[in-house]
Amino acid sequence: MTLLAPVQDVRTEAVKIENEFVSFQLRGADTWTANVLRKIMLSHVPTLAIDLVCIDTNTSLLPDEEIAHRLGLIPLLSSTVSSYVEECTCTDYCSLCSVSFSLSVTCNEASLDVTTLDLKGATQVKPCLVEGQSIPLLRLKRGQSICLTAVAKRGIGQMHSKWSPVALASFSNEADVYIFHAETTGSLSPSEVVETALGLLRSGIYPCPTVLGY
Repeated sequence: MTLLAPVQDVRTEAVKIENEFVSFQLRGADTWTANVLRKIMLSHVPTLAIDLVCIDTNTSLLPDEEIAHRLGLIPLLSSTVSSYVEECTCTDYCSLCSVSFSLSVTCNEASLDVTTLDLKGATQVKPCLVEGQSIPLLRLKRGQSICLTAVAKRGIGQMHSKWSPVALASFSNEADVYIFHAETTGSLSPSEVVETALGLLRSGIYPCPTVLGY
C-alpha cells in the first residue's frame, strides 16, 4: 500500500444492484483515479479465505494438495471480516484472527458427493452458495473417507486471488462519467465492496499503479 493524497471529491451513483452484481457511476474522478478504484476492489478489500488445511485422513482419488487448493478457493461469507485482526500475536492461529472448520465424511454407499455443506464451523462465517447450491469438493466411493480441519484467515487479493471479493471489475468512460461494472464472488455484497473500496480511496491509502506496475 502507498500513501498518496486523499481523494475526497469522488462520488458514486448506483445504476443497478443485484445479489452479486453492481453497476454504478463514478463522478469527480480522472482515469487514473478510476483505475485505482478498480484495483482496490480487486486487490485491497479484505475478505476471509481458507489458508491452512490439515488432512488427517484421505482415501479419495484426489491428492491432499488438490483438496487443499479447492478449499482455499471457496468464497466465504465475509461480512464480519473486520472482527478478525490481520496481524495477530499468536504463534499460529486463534479465535481473534481466524475461523476454524472441520470436515469428516465416510462413504457407505456406492458413491457420495462431498460439498461445502459438509464443512462444519462458525455460524457467522459460512461457504457461499452458487445459484442457491453448495459447491462440490470431491466424490467418494464406497469405503473411502476424508477427514480434515481448515482455518480461514483475513487477507486481500494482492496476497492471493482467493481473497479477492470480485471476480470481475471494469469501467468505461462516457462524457467524463465512469461507468463501473463489478461481479462479486459472494463473499461480500456489492455495496460492501464498493463502500470499502471508496473508503480506502478517500483515505489516501491505496496502491500506486506506477509502483506496482499496473
